[in-house]
Amino acid sequence: MTTEAENNRVADELEDSEPQVQAAETQEDSPEERVSAIASSLVSDVQELLQSVRESSQAEKEAGLEQARKEALETAAQAFADTASRIRSEESVTGIATALVEGASRFCGRAALFIHRGDQLLGFRVAGEPTAETQLEFQRLSIGVTDASGAADAIRSLAPVVVDAEPEALSQPVVELFALSPDRRVHLVPVSLRDKVLAVIYCDDQGESGERPVLIPAIKALISLAEAWIEAVGTRRKQAAA
Repeated sequence: MTTEAENNRVADELEDSEPQVQAAETQEDSPEERVSAIASSLVSDVQELLQSVRESSQAEKEAGLEQARKEALETAAQAFADTASRIRSEESVTGIATALVEGASRFCGRAALFIHRGDQLLGFRVAGEPTAETQLEFQRLSIGVTDASGAADAIRSLAPVVVDAEPEALSQPVVELFALSPDRRVHLVPVSLRDKVLAVIYCDDQGESGERPVLIPAIKALISLAEAWIEAVGTRRKQAAA
């Protein structure tokens, strides 16, 4: 188990472990252009969803659901916009990672980010967790990837996985720290750059004020934005140093 000081050092090292971004030899879009395209697409999707709610509202008025659904959707859209803006305001990988995990927690009960370094998963930050003690304990975690088969699957496949909250899938320390029962389902989503997994986002439905559903599409979209912004920041640094 690492100490908190050691884990802070690892977070700093994450800054230096960014994959090298090669200069484009073709007419590929720049990272900044990809970020803008992702953000524009997401805004368009939200607008379409809002329009869909308005068009279908008449059928739901009698059941009293239309207004609640509209308000919930608008709240989610604002949460997404706020998080996207915060991610794009960061100028370091550590800052982006913090904004990402805190933003992800707005679309689930609890979110946590593990740094992937070699064959280890290092606890970086928990969001949506009410106790400072749990936060500190998480930041001291160092788990072998082979001890968490769910995380290993997400890293290997570069795709989200859903697992039962069992020690084999998440490791015994994580199950104990988050007080998980075997009937819980947990989502693990990789954060990658050019096929290199930098981190794994953990999401469950156990919020501070009760259960909240895990909205994976929104979380995946935030991760895509964060990945593009990490590349944009890396490119900008290399251009400034040239």
